[in-house]
Amino acid sequence: MNGTAKTTLPVDGMSCSACAAKIEKALRNTPGVIAARASLSAGRASVEYDSRRVGLPQLAEVVQSLGYQVVEDRHDAPAPAAAAERDDVDRANRTVHDRYNRVARFYDFEQSIGMGLFFRRLRRELWERAPQRGRILEIGVGTGINMKHYPEFAEMTAVDISERMLARATKRAEKLGRRVDLRQMDAQELGFPDGTFDAVLATCVFCSVPDPVQGLREAWRVLRPGGRLLLLDHVRSDNPVLGKLMDWFNPIVVRMEGANINRRTEENVRAAGIAPIEVSRHWLGLVRVIEATKP
Repeated sequence: MNGTAKTTLPVDGMSCSACAAKIEKALRNTPGVIAARASLSAGRASVEYDSRRVGLPQLAEVVQSLGYQVVEDRHDAPAPAAAAERDDVDRANRTVHDRYNRVARFYDFEQSIGMGLFFRRLRRELWERAPQRGRILEIGVGTGINMKHYPEFAEMTAVDISERMLARATKRAEKLGRRVDLRQMDAQELGFPDGTFDAVLATCVFCSVPDPVQGLREAWRVLRPGGRLLLLDHVRSDNPVLGKLMDWFNPIVVRMEGANINRRTEENVRAAGIAPIEVSRHWLGLVRVIEATKP
């Protein structure tokens, strides 16, 4: 008899993404738990578990042992700091969603000029490193400009926060005759069990995710042991003068296009606990290709 069950625990006291990560880790390490995901913005922890080995009281005890409260009545007001933090996260997510909905119809044109031309070769080379078979996830599929590089025999899943981007990606998949499982999803809260994919790829994505470290943790989480994480992104210059200029111009670029030009993605990858990593630098170090194999 299958004893698999799912539950959502309302949690009070989460005030940052590190809190959510702490709760996730503790729940995942609990015998009988199949998968767990804590959402700072929702103030909840979703758990899939074997009810023959563990029950709701034990799951609640795990969370409470960390200093958080599992509440039954969500009418109780959350702690002010936690509520403010969740509001900030929700606001940032809505902003990113709205920006990419707005630029969806122009996105392909933007990628066909300027820096987009330079990224063409690196996109192709990144996808050439992907396994030719197995389950592969692309985070931030956008309009699907990478689909032409998808491995022919791989089982492809692709996610994006913008439904307008996904609408264009759907049309592109149909035009290319590719079977792709396209889903609207937040990179910071991937709705997949741990160890689902043989490879996870993202090109120019973590420059726009509100909490890039949390998004990278999620990418690492859904990767199976032995799976490969492959990233391509532009980053803040190591040159002190150019770096300061990028900081100064960043708010303007973000408002226009949605991407941060001064993200330190390599450092964020390390902060997410992803190791070991291999990094290659391009275009005076402004572009990085990052690869990691999960132990």
